[in-house]
Amino acid sequence: MAPKKNSNLTFDYSKWDNIDLSDDEDTFHPHIDGPLNIRINREQRYQKEAEEEEKRKKLLAEGNVAKLKELDRKRPINIDNCGEVKEERTVINSYSDGRG
Repeated sequence: MAPKKNSNLTFDYSKWDNIDLSDDEDTFHPHIDGPLNIRINREQRYQKEAEEEEKRKKLLAEGNVAKLKELDRKRPINIDNCGEVKEERTVINSYSDGRG
C-alpha cells in the first residue's frame, strides 16, 4: 500500500529564493587579505553614501521633491542604514540575595 501524500505538511521554500546576502565575497581579490578587503569595501560604501547625502541636500535645497523621492527609493540598503536607533538606554537590575 502506497503512503498517503499530505500536502498540508510540506513547506514552501520559494520565499528564500531571492535572498541577497551582502557579504564581501563578491569583491574578493586574491592579493588582498580578507579584513583589508572588508575595510576597503566599507570605505567605498561610506564614500558613496556621503556623495548621495550631498545629492539629497542639493535636491532638498532646490525643492525637487520628485527626484528626492526617486533617489531615496533607489538607495541600496545595507547593515549600516537598515534601521535607526530611536532610544538608547541601559537597564541594570540590582541583585538581591533575599537577606536584606
